[in-house]
Amino acid sequence: MHPVLEGGAQARGTSAATTLVTTKGPVCDYQLACQRFKKSLGIGESYFSHEQDKCFCETCHKARGDDDYYTRGEPEKKYAVPVGWTRFGLSLNPTFKDSELNVFDNWHRAYHGTDPGVVKKILQNSSQLLMPGDVGLGGRKLGEKEGHFNPDRKPDGFDTAQVFVTPSIVYAGHKAYARPKKFEDDGKVYGARIAFQLCIRPDSYEVGPETIGARREGRTIDPLFSNEEMEWSTKERGGTALYGLLVKLEPFAEGQSDDRDRMDKLLAELRRLEMESDALLCALHSKFKVEDD
Repeated sequence: MHPVLEGGAQARGTSAATTLVTTKGPVCDYQLACQRFKKSLGIGESYFSHEQDKCFCETCHKARGDDDYYTRGEPEKKYAVPVGWTRFGLSLNPTFKDSELNVFDNWHRAYHGTDPGVVKKILQNSSQLLMPGDVGLGGRKLGEKEGHFNPDRKPDGFDTAQVFVTPSIVYAGHKAYARPKKFEDDGKVYGARIAFQLCIRPDSYEVGPETIGARREGRTIDPLFSNEEMEWSTKERGGTALYGLLVKLEPFAEGQSDDRDRMDKLLAELRRLEMESDALLCALHSKFKVEDD
């Protein structure tokens, strides 16, 4: 059993209508629906640690009186609670039970949005996030996600062969990372999103800006974080401890399908152009500053 301490976020818009009481404590309708979606993924129970299950829907979050964010790690870093999601605790990789590492006290908290179809593959690889170029279980070589930057389409100097996480559950849950999957349950149709909740070793990652075009649009992604600190990237293998599988259910809108490849490619191209534009502006600024001096 591993201790999990919570903290705050902005992922509003989901509520629980009814709360049931079991021997393990309150379980709301929303949590039960998320549980049924999790079960539909066909993941073996050996990967889970259910004593760490917790519902963060609006109703449950407010009933507990939790704050929207806390600080965790050494040095301390802001940690946003995944409000609007339900967590299913994961069995911790034995490495991260090492008292010398003390990951839940010393490491920072972050999230990694992903597609429901790859969750089982990640867990089967010793619950480790791999990076493009790695060879996973079964000999499958990982590549960049369709529509994302790759070696042939990326800003100059941008390294795609890294693990990317974020301190913001709002950013992790964006459709560019956590693509919604249609899920029918009890006469209702949802768009289901998946993200991992994790600890990441301090000093192992670099902090970078968002790459989904929010700065260009003048839009703040998450009021708890600056757009300039949305992406944490690391080349360190074994430096991310996955401890929670997060599920979010939202009403499904027609046209919101799994087949978003064309849109993803367009968004990736816009992100590339934006980053190249930013780099050019920085270079011009430096040039003129030197000339003025």
